[in-house]
Amino acid sequence: MINRHDSWREVLKEIENCGDKRIQDDKVAFVNLPDDIKMQQDTYAQQLVSYLRTYTKGTLNLKTTKTPKENICELLREVIQKGLNRNKNRLINLKATVLSPARANKATDLSKILTEWKHTQALIKQEERSYQLDDDTLITLLFRIMLKDLAKEMREKDRRTHI
Repeated sequence: MINRHDSWREVLKEIENCGDKRIQDDKVAFVNLPDDIKMQQDTYAQQLVSYLRTYTKGTLNLKTTKTPKENICELLREVIQKGLNRNKNRLINLKATVLSPARANKATDLSKILTEWKHTQALIKQEERSYQLDDDTLITLLFRIMLKDLAKEMREKDRRTHI
């Protein structure tokens, strides 16, 4: 879906953000989306029905067929929730990964490492909504990710301003 139109990313993210809270009316799933997307809510719902009917089998396909178009976002939210791994060890491993990020060896690595690091934090937040790193921990971890030379330079600059 995202390959066809980038706005699907926003729609899917909004449905995913509902978490375990049922979507009683698809309008709720579109409330926080830009107006141009809200205005085409019926089109998105119809496309979602079409995708699910085309690319699913068995029980999910049957559910898709029986679900009214107005409730298709709720069906997708259920699928997303069931697809999330609720394994406690997975959550512990994700937290360990966030607390021990890779160091960038060259400037081109920095963007990739930060993107993966943020994505891992988002996965944790999906399973544990209260998860948050304090500012000091964030600063420490960002220094860990930075190129060694840049981190050293920033620490020296910080020391000079606090003297």
